[in-house]
Amino acid sequence: MFIDTPGLADGGLRYKFDVNKVYEWFAKHCDLICVFLDPIGQALCQKTNALVESLVDKKLCDVKFYMTKGDMFETEEDQAKCMC
Repeated sequence: MFIDTPGLADGGLRYKFDVNKVYEWFAKHCDLICVFLDPIGQALCQKTNALVESLVDKKLCDVKFYMTKGDMFETEEDQAKCMC
């Protein structure tokens, strides 16, 4: 089964549920989480970073990372900065 969840956003966006608890529940019931990072904004959404770090630390399931829109980088330096 494949479940596609919406991306998370920083700022004033408020969710009607505890996002971390929902994702932790998913993690307990799946074999793999694929995290797709968007280089626009250098993939720095703090909610996403904190959530992924929590899931990795708790070792609830395997987590793999993928960078989308890799063709959008103007220089290799930009690509390296985003991936770090």
